[in-house]
Amino acid sequence: MRRRKRWKRRWRKRRERRSNVPTLCALCGLSYARSRCRICGRPVCDDCMGESGVCKACAETLCELCRRNLAIGRCAVCGRLVCEECSVQLNPVIRVCRECYSKGLRPVYKPPARLALLVERMGLR
Repeated sequence: MRRRKRWKRRWRKRRERRSNVPTLCALCGLSYARSRCRICGRPVCDDCMGESGVCKACAETLCELCRRNLAIGRCAVCGRLVCEECSVQLNPVIRVCRECYSKGLRPVYKPPARLALLVERMGLR
C-alpha cells in the first residue's frame, strides 16, 4: 500500500514538471506550441495552425465533401479525398464518393498491361 502511494506521488510530481515545460511544435519543431489540433491532438504553433483549430497536416487530409473527418481514401471516379461516412465501398479496394454514386457513375476498371498481354497470349479474347 505504501509503495503504491509513493508511486502515485512521484507520478504526480513528474506530470507537474512536464506540464510546465513548453513543448515545441510537432510539425515544424522551430517555435513553441501554443495550442493543440482538435483532430489529432498534436501540439502546434500559431504558424502551423490552420483554420478552425485544425493543424496544417490534418487540413490537407480532411474529407473534401464534409471537411470534418480525416480522409481514408480517394473516390475512384472523381479522385476527391473521402472519409468513411461520405463514401460507398464497392469492393474491398474501390471507394466511390456519395455524389458519384448517386449520379450512377461507376469506376472504369482498366486491367494492368501484364494481364492484358497474358489474356492475348492465352487466346481468351
